Amino acid sequence: MAGRDGMPVGRRELERWAAAQEAKKKDSGGLAGVFRSAHSNGSLNLADRNLDAVKGSAKKDVFLTRDQVPELLLCWSTPIGDENWWEVAELKKLDLSLNALSSLPDDLFANFSLLQTLHVANNRLQSLPSSLPSCLELSKLNVQHNQLTTLPDFICRLSTLCSLQVDHNSIQLLPEELGMLNNLDTLTCSNNQLEDLPLSLGHIRSLTLLNFSSNRLTSIPESVGELQGLISLELSHNKLEALPDSLQGLSNLTRLDLRENCLTAVNSLPRAHKLSELLLGFNKIQRFPPNLADRLRSLRLEDTFAML
Repeated sequence: MAGRDGMPVGRRELERWAAAQEAKKKDSGGLAGVFRSAHSNGSLNLADRNLDAVKGSAKKDVFLTRDQVPELLLCWSTPIGDENWWEVAELKKLDLSLNALSSLPDDLFANFSLLQTLHVANNRLQSLPSSLPSCLELSKLNVQHNQLTTLPDFICRLSTLCSLQVDHNSIQLLPEELGMLNNLDTLTCSNNQLEDLPLSLGHIRSLTLLNFSSNRLTSIPESVGELQGLISLELSHNKLEALPDSLQGLSNLTRLDLRENCLTAVNSLPRAHKLSELLLGFNKIQRFPPNLADRLRSLRLEDTFAML
């Protein structure tokens, strides 16, 4: 039984009606609210929204959901409802993670020059849009857990980038131009298929955290020793047989993870007095430098045949 305004009057009917209204709000009105809020603060969160397509053009229809709500997903600068055009802020943060996106249109970022943060992790992306360098102020890029096989060269034109996270893809090669990212502080590229690293990596003197664990690396370029600001270096689960001599010069390193490699000697360990955590388990190391354990807070040697 329902009242004159269409609302149910029974308790169970009321509960069902409320649940249906909540679902409807999430699917339609709720999304409109997300966009209106983003228009005021410049931060748009579309994470975990069951998106399987995102469309972009110079006119309209920047986004399209699986539920087809085109009236809400208009060009970013288009006001919604009673908004005024001057009330629409520039987009500075965009989160499209945890969806089912297999691609992004090439022109998607053409008008987002002030975008600072982009999260597209946990999708099915096989490539990145060529308009990404239009984001002249982009500082954080997260493309973890996708299906990328290469990192495009144009990523290296993002000169303001401070954090680049490309873990859990199928990347086989990093561009040699990577060294152009001279503001990069954090680079994580674990769980990919890298067999070697670009020599230009040593040009990124701003790096403090570097993670290449769970790849197929057999060696590390000598240029890594030029990263004097490096604090944490993760190289576990690779196929390293030796370490470059230049590694001894990493004076600010506090953590070095070399577990599960093919090392038989570690004569080139950093001599940094700050090095407090060294993980060497599951290698075949026979001998260590003298007094190494005395200057470390943590030394892990699981399944490593060693003489200290």
